[in-house]
Amino acid sequence: MVTPHSVMLVDDAVTKRLLEIAGRHCKLVLEFGGKDTNAERREAIKGEIEALRTERSSLLDCVREAAMGGCNMEKYNRLVKREDELCCQVETCQAVIQKLLDCIYEAEIKLDNHMMEEILCSVYSIEKKIQTDLLLLRVEKSFCAAQIKEATS
Repeated sequence: MVTPHSVMLVDDAVTKRLLEIAGRHCKLVLEFGGKDTNAERREAIKGEIEALRTERSSLLDCVREAAMGGCNMEKYNRLVKREDELCCQVETCQAVIQKLLDCIYEAEIKLDNHMMEEILCSVYSIEKKIQTDLLLLRVEKSFCAAQIKEATS
């Protein structure tokens, strides 16, 4: 379980950069509080400190994401969107199959049985491939949700 107070394993480069940021931040705070620091320099220091905070936050977000197995809400939301797209594709295949069956029933001209079977089987094969992709995506989405739940509990 990862909490805000958990110890997370961080690679050496990230650790080094976080320490550099902390050190630079401390130096800037000391300089800011110095009696010889003018107002213009104090404003510049505020900007530098804000940039350091942003970089630190970005690094820590990467560490948190790695702790969650690379899954975050952004990825989960992408999976949900892709799931919706695949569901729409399945529905489209099913609608095409139904229209082709209706076409056979209502045909005013003689249709080639073998050709209609080939066309229907092709659309059906496409639908089954999409169904398989949908199943695999749902598995990935479930694992992602479990990682997010574990990381946030």
